[in-house]
Amino acid sequence: MRSGAQSAGTHSELTRERSGAHSELSQAPSGADSVRRPRSGVRPTQNPSRPDSAKPDSARRSQRSTRLGARRAAAFGARRASTPPAGVHADAAMATASAQVISMRERRAEKKRMNRLRWRYRLAIAAGLMVMLSGLVWLLFFSPMLMFSADRVQVNGAGGSSIVSMADVRRVLADHNGERLVLMRPSVLAADVESIPEVAQADVHFGFPASVRIAIVPEVPIACAVEGSDCVAFAGSGAQLHVGAEEKKTLPKLTVDDSAVKLANLAPRLDEVLTSMSPAVRKRITAVTVGAGTQFSFTLDGQAIVRWGTASQNAQKNTVLAVLLKEQHQLYDVSAPTLPITQ
Repeated sequence: MRSGAQSAGTHSELTRERSGAHSELSQAPSGADSVRRPRSGVRPTQNPSRPDSAKPDSARRSQRSTRLGARRAAAFGARRASTPPAGVHADAAMATASAQVISMRERRAEKKRMNRLRWRYRLAIAAGLMVMLSGLVWLLFFSPMLMFSADRVQVNGAGGSSIVSMADVRRVLADHNGERLVLMRPSVLAADVESIPEVAQADVHFGFPASVRIAIVPEVPIACAVEGSDCVAFAGSGAQLHVGAEEKKTLPKLTVDDSAVKLANLAPRLDEVLTSMSPAVRKRITAVTVGAGTQFSFTLDGQAIVRWGTASQNAQKNTVLAVLLKEQHQLYDVSAPTLPITQ
């Protein structure tokens, strides 16, 4: 279609050029007109400066036609040279379409490649997280490093001069051997340690990654209850304590005259009375006697007797006793602090 249009345009141009040439020929002065005819039969003279003027009209027309044809041929050749053939346009269009197709293919391939890389990156992250999670689970629940062992527990306040035996503490802790530290509660472990009679309080601290520290506050024996030829030390809570023979010698000996009085009920009241006394007076107490109605009597230095009465008005009784002890007497009765008696 394009080549037909081009040929039609060329034909129309040739037609216009021919019509223009004919119009020039028709407008051009003829030989008779260019040379003025002489009047009265005189022959015209030729112009010597124009040699073609002597030529006939047919020769001049043929020369003009030749020049005009040459110009038309040159113009036509220039137009053909400047206008590419129809096949060139088709080839260019095909090349452009091919380039677009290749570009689209490359774009799709690049997009697929990026998608594959993105999925590989996501899979790598997921695999890394799974490995980390598996390692953490193994470390917390299966690794021997985070397993409780009584031998690795640091215990303070037991053994040595303390009344708390280290063997008893290790025995209680051994019941938890093999347990996972992440599943253990410090309060449960502390309660088990406090089940030992000699332990008043136990503070348990877990440290990273597998350290366990236990701080023990031992019970303080306040007296030794006489049972036959021996005595049993007990604390203010009423707990019976296992103390050595040397420790027992330093404790006041408790004698209970009323069999209805139980040691578990008596110990807190006795501890209240002893706590209200000054440390100087407590050091002098060698024996404690409990009579009917929980009446307390104390022996000082194995000689003087202090009748304390019940565990009431303790602060006032202690103040009065401190004044009375300034004098030497065998009996100090402060059971009625407002009316003390000395003998």
